[in-house]
Amino acid sequence: MPTTTTEQGALTVIVEIKRGEKSNLNKLLKDIKDNVDKDDCRIDFSQLTKVHFMRWVVLDEVPLGSGEAFPAQLVLSTNYDLPLKDHLEELVTVGGATMQAIYSHCVGYEIGTNLYNYLTQPQYNSKPNAFYIGTPGLGVALIRREKAFREGIQRFLDRPDSAIAPGPDAAQRAVEGMSLRVRMQAFVLHDDKLRWASEPEVERPSKLRRIATGLLFVLVVLFVAFVALCLFVPRFAPVPGWALPVAGAVLVVALILFLVGFVVVWLQVLKVKENAPDEKGDPVTIDADRIGKLTASEDRLVQNQLTHLADIKSGWFRLATLRIVLAFINFMALNYYVHGTLYGIPTIHFGRWVVIDKGRRLLFFSNYDGSWVNYLGDFIDKAAPGLTAIWSNTVGCPKSQGLYGEGATDEQRFKSWTRNHQIITQVWYSAYEDLTVDNIHNNHKIRVGLFGNLNAAEEQAWLSLL
Repeated sequence: MPTTTTEQGALTVIVEIKRGEKSNLNKLLKDIKDNVDKDDCRIDFSQLTKVHFMRWVVLDEVPLGSGEAFPAQLVLSTNYDLPLKDHLEELVTVGGATMQAIYSHCVGYEIGTNLYNYLTQPQYNSKPNAFYIGTPGLGVALIRREKAFREGIQRFLDRPDSAIAPGPDAAQRAVEGMSLRVRMQAFVLHDDKLRWASEPEVERPSKLRRIATGLLFVLVVLFVAFVALCLFVPRFAPVPGWALPVAGAVLVVALILFLVGFVVVWLQVLKVKENAPDEKGDPVTIDADRIGKLTASEDRLVQNQLTHLADIKSGWFRLATLRIVLAFINFMALNYYVHGTLYGIPTIHFGRWVVIDKGRRLLFFSNYDGSWVNYLGDFIDKAAPGLTAIWSNTVGCPKSQGLYGEGATDEQRFKSWTRNHQIITQVWYSAYEDLTVDNIHNNHKIRVGLFGNLNAAEEQAWLSLL
């Protein structure tokens, strides 16, 4: 059977915590966090077959004045293999009594009632406004199998008879390299645990190509319909033959002028807002105690996580601008940045922006490789315009210029602001904690390339992955 790929999704469930229950909930979550990778953990996360990454985060109550406040809330975030129904059913089953105990501290749920129905209520589910996948199409099961396959190949390579003798003749080494691949194929085909890797790979269709094809089809249909109108309407109605083409041209020009005018007005309004006195951004501050709490759980694995929460600037204009920017980034992330890098950054497994609390706050989740410092550094060096376009619409972010200029390029201020708005993640789980994005893609290329139809140059490139 061919090896099939799996689409991934992002689940965000946000529920209000009952009054007086936050402390008890935090104790329960801390116990899970302290034992998340141990056999005696309250939840046996190893039984989850569809979860890539998972976290619980507690959002503190925030007074807003005039008796209004953001209530204390519990956020469940997962990156999972579709379909959602199978993922949630598995999560509720594996979570069992512990998950019921967690949500018994939340408004609207009591132990013994149907937890699946509770978690799927529309008012608790927030769809991501922008969602990036660093390993598209590679499900949890396949990632784990390809890791085991890579380890099996390594065992073969560690054998004395697998070595290529060194020599100055490049052509001879190429022949020996091809011979090595043939011997590896034989090794895999004779190993019951590895033989599955010889199954053909089903190529993932390009979403961007499908969208472009669909758009082109619509434009052709509209053009043909317009030409037909111009040719046939004058035959049945007293309309001059030149009237419809002229009307169509006027309509197109009017639409273009309207869009240009809209953009010009929008940019002028944005410029006024960017030059307001309160647009300098938060001062650079270092809270050692806060940073200590955040870093206590970082750099324990090759992977890290970040949860970030910021207030969206008041007024419909900023919220609308943010939603437009996120919609564009979402389109690009799901249709263009599909080869393991986002703006040239190869270390992000999953990233997600979610507008919450009726458009008043922006929540960001990231699962990434390496240290926080390197991660932020990569973002600033390679994706500063994108960062600025998003977070310049939130309170305290360094001042932007023209939506995407300046902003995140004020490196120290931006890093300080990011740390100050980063919040503690109570529980975090990774299904493959020792794998980087690069590891996952290399394992996949090794598995696919072993039995793939490669020319000599491609074969040498494939051998360099081993």
